[in-house]
Amino acid sequence: MNILEILKLGFIGLAFLLAFLAYRLLSVEQRSEVSRPAHLEAISKFMAFSLVLGVMSVASPFIPKMLEDKPDPFMEAMLISAKNRKPLPLEFVQEQIQVLTIGHNKRIETLYSRREAEEKRLKSLPNSSTGTWKDEESLRKIERYIREENREYESKVRGFRNML
Repeated sequence: MNILEILKLGFIGLAFLLAFLAYRLLSVEQRSEVSRPAHLEAISKFMAFSLVLGVMSVASPFIPKMLEDKPDPFMEAMLISAKNRKPLPLEFVQEQIQVLTIGHNKRIETLYSRREAEEKRLKSLPNSSTGTWKDEESLRKIERYIREENREYESKVRGFRNML
């Protein structure tokens, strides 16, 4: 087992390595004829630490988003609107729809470029394998993402317009 290669994976590699070492300690302790409660407790704490580290490695991509202290302007406007018992201002809703549309257009552009690249890749395949169901699965997946993005966008815009 190459420990350096495992540690190159980052937190998840370290978590795996610690869990594996806890397993090894536990298997060595089980071979012993005399039970040592202090060792078993230390091993269980070591296993708990490796489990916590594993959970942290999975959650680490989401931590910066949770720590952002930037307020959400839409939520603030909703709270003010509810407090004053008035609908959201038309300009604000239109601005939010515009921001939503810009983001939607960027995601759609990316999906269309991925679809175009996938179509080129499928055309470059040898004739014997072109057009097989398995080869075209990735193309269908991208098209499904495009449909889902459009449905989600339409739903959100409809929701914004209903707030007027």
